[in-house]
Amino acid sequence: MATGKLYDDRPYETEFSAEVLEVKKAEEPLCWNLVLDQTLFFPEEGGQSPDRGEIVIDSVTYEVVDVSIQDEIITHKIRGTEEKAPAGERAEGRIYWQHRYSNMQNHTGEHIFSGLVHAQKGYDNVGFHLSDRVVTMDYNGPLTEEEILEVTREANRVIARNLPVNCAYPTEEELSDLEYRSKKEISGKVRIVTIPGVDVCACCAPHVRSTAEVGLLMVVGAQNYKGGTRLSILCGMRAVADYQLKQNVLSLTGRNLSTSWENIPEAVDKLKRERDNFRYQTAALSGKLLEAEAKELPPGENACLFTACTDRNVLIKVVDQMKQQYTGLFVIFSTAEGLYDPKEARAFSYVGASVSGDSRRLSECLKAEFGAKGGGKPQMVQGSVFASETELRKLIDTGLVSC
Repeated sequence: MATGKLYDDRPYETEFSAEVLEVKKAEEPLCWNLVLDQTLFFPEEGGQSPDRGEIVIDSVTYEVVDVSIQDEIITHKIRGTEEKAPAGERAEGRIYWQHRYSNMQNHTGEHIFSGLVHAQKGYDNVGFHLSDRVVTMDYNGPLTEEEILEVTREANRVIARNLPVNCAYPTEEELSDLEYRSKKEISGKVRIVTIPGVDVCACCAPHVRSTAEVGLLMVVGAQNYKGGTRLSILCGMRAVADYQLKQNVLSLTGRNLSTSWENIPEAVDKLKRERDNFRYQTAALSGKLLEAEAKELPPGENACLFTACTDRNVLIKVVDQMKQQYTGLFVIFSTAEGLYDPKEARAFSYVGASVSGDSRRLSECLKAEFGAKGGGKPQMVQGSVFASETELRKLIDTGLVSC
């Protein structure tokens, strides 16, 4: 027997009473699958997360951790505090209203936005997900940044107009004459959500009574996706919370930069230019220091240097110069971590060359000993390795690498 969907006609109610039809043990500890004759709990369906709340059976309160639907039968996964099956013929349910209303605001907001995109661009919403944090919509066509901004403005104008949001099950005859959006073919009764002049869409979820209740709609993410566009939106109190968070971040950033929030982009650009100049000067100085250190090394068979210089061009230049002083191998290990304990393992980049042999032997040995990554040509190799300076020096100095 199909479960009665009380949320269809009573989306603003939070409490209900129902007959217990079935209780089965779930796989999770302390959990059972409960079927009632009717419910206010909206299941996970149509891309939307399920309602949250509690169910009381024979004075025992159970948390509703999931709600699912299959073949029109809604199953509530409930969790208790002991391994004792719920016993009783009646159940009292309570919906967590804040979560339910947030979903209603955001789902109606999606209908407004998708209806406008469909009217203006002819695109369909081919993917939809309403989680407890964000709403994502996939459209089967491209949207420019300016087009997204304009649809967002128009969506908020629709919200301000306080238009009614009507949910109904048309007859087959009425449905045949109705043009509406739908992401999939639907058989049987079809529930239609209508926002006059904005959108007509098949939908199974609870909605707010009017567009004004959506409050605010903001796009918080956009990307190209499968030849179309994927957008993320926030509505209602979710949008307000996001605005407050970003305002706090901007205020804090402005204080740290000693500027007003509207001047932050210019201040950041200035910092980036100063950083890039500092990096250039630092690389030049560290390169000169590296060359000086290399020249102080005594000639011999194998040798290695450890440096904070991370400019790959400088490393290659020094290795190319120093390989002439050695009959075997010369290698530089570079790390951006600054001062460190030589006995502690960390990430190094390396550049090495051999005069009398194949430099690729170095990469092979580092891979075998430390799982390093890298390679190159017989004349020179490059890569990365996670090890300690002590371990790497031992590998080179004791002649374990013979190139």
